Amino acid sequence: MPHNNIDIRPPLNFGKVVSRHRTAKAVAGGVGSAAYYGVWGAQTATGATLTGLATGAAAATSATGIGLVVAGTALSIGYAGLAARSAYKTNNHLNALKKINENRKSYSCPCKGSVAHDYVSGQVLPYIIEQKSKKLHRKMVEATPGIASVEYARKAVKNLYKRSQGTLGKKRTFAAEWLAQHLISHDCELANAIVAELYSEEEMLWIRTQDNDVVAPLLELKLKSV
Repeated sequence: MPHNNIDIRPPLNFGKVVSRHRTAKAVAGGVGSAAYYGVWGAQTATGATLTGLATGAAAATSATGIGLVVAGTALSIGYAGLAARSAYKTNNHLNALKKINENRKSYSCPCKGSVAHDYVSGQVLPYIIEQKSKKLHRKMVEATPGIASVEYARKAVKNLYKRSQGTLGKKRTFAAEWLAQHLISHDCELANAIVAELYSEEEMLWIRTQDNDVVAPLLELKLKSV
């Protein structure tokens, strides 16, 4: 099945315990584009990864309603520069993920042949690559002087439209849930490699020890195309 038509299946029966270590960045991912860019900008400027973003997230969550316009105006300052840096990092991730995809059959995974492994390999990984490709293109556009504000406005309109249609993030959520479930329930080198590239080797080792209600949102955050 083509990855751009990723199969949306009913979610599995995941755990209900939510870890207190669920990061501010993951929380920020669900409160709208202005909140997301606020935390992302703080992360880019400081080099923070999974910790130290609570203050930024708390402030970002207030960016709703008319506040979105105000936040959007404030965040537009220096946005092109941040976009350029993001494009550079995204390009590195994209190239690494493509290499993982090319060598996906060479990983030593005892779960090879299982429905979950084949789905992660054949559906989720290509979907992540597609999302990163979209993100790279958009960041390159945003990094162009005079175009950043137009691109930001386009994304805001698209976000509102998807919300009105009830389709916002559905494919991303299901892809993240499948990858999360496979990561924490199987000793799968392919899943480990994907998550280590999305975050880092050290963070991957921590992530796979967490409950699915923590892991899935963290992975979903990295599957955004913005």
